[in-house]
Amino acid sequence: MGRYGACLCVVLFLAPALAFAQNPETSPARSQSILFAAGGDLNDDDLDLYEFLYTRNIDSWDWGIGETTRLSTRLWLSLGVFDQAAGDAAYGTVGPIFYIHRNGHAYFNFGIRLTILSDDIIGNLDFGGPVQFTSLIGAGYWFDNGWEIGVRLQHTSNARLFEPNPDINFVVIQAGYGF
Repeated sequence: MGRYGACLCVVLFLAPALAFAQNPETSPARSQSILFAAGGDLNDDDLDLYEFLYTRNIDSWDWGIGETTRLSTRLWLSLGVFDQAAGDAAYGTVGPIFYIHRNGHAYFNFGIRLTILSDDIIGNLDFGGPVQFTSLIGAGYWFDNGWEIGVRLQHTSNARLFEPNPDINFVVIQAGYGF
């Protein structure tokens, strides 16, 4: 299973349990956040990512699930770089990310973002075209003082819009501040 399998188990099984075990009467989540993220690929392509994220609540896309659990939505906007020894490319993303939480500190999130690459050839990887899609599943924690940490698994590919259609999969850690 290895270290990536262990990360997947934590994200998929432990994080939702933590999210649902929160005190629903307090919520340290802020309406906006600025985060920095870094990750490494799971395909052993020697590819890393570095990303700046801005997130903002979409208040009209916030629903109660039962008495204490919420499904809320944030718009993610990001600028980043895919870095490989043989070359790199800048990218930008935009898309809704859904959060499941009990108005508390821990959350579980998932979603998809439109991704635009500055160059569809990154080192020895040909992504077929500049338009890609990035899906993710993750978990994180909002601290009372506004800080946030998280981990996510993400998959980026062009959804067969272009040939070739390689995919890249990352384990990403992120940290930031909400206001």
